[in-house]
Amino acid sequence: MDALLHATDRLADDPAPEGSRAWGSSHRRLHSGPWRILYRIDTQNSTLHIEHVGHTA
Repeated sequence: MDALLHATDRLADDPAPEGSRAWGSSHRRLHSGPWRILYRIDTQNSTLHIEHVGHTA
């Protein structure tokens, strides 16, 4: 769980870190251990929205 929280905190500084992948036009996904984080980058408002966090199968 600590790795997951650390990964989400790092997104504030680098919204497209190494290891993240594009998922559609404005979404990205990032794996952190057994977790997958799906998020959307809103460049107009300089905001990052975490839309889903779940276990990978």
